[in-house]
Amino acid sequence: MLSCNVPDMYFLRRFLRARQHDLKRAKEMYTASMKWRREFGVEDVTNNFHFTERDAFIALYPQGYHKTDKLVRCPGVILSSTQECTYA
Repeated sequence: MLSCNVPDMYFLRRFLRARQHDLKRAKEMYTASMKWRREFGVEDVTNNFHFTERDAFIALYPQGYHKTDKLVRCPGVILSSTQECTYA
């Protein structure tokens, strides 16, 4: 959405709602948000992120998704029976 630097009206409306439709304050908030995104490289996370611990994570927490519910959400399935439980 923001990679083309042209946010949609729903994205901009969030800033207006957050500042009770005060245009000046919403603009300041939007500008500060975009500055923060540039400084911390938010747009590059999906391209440059490497999950090196993925295999170890999946071994400890086997999980998956199975179909969808009535609201078209993917329910997460975590297989807890494969984990050892110790009680003190």
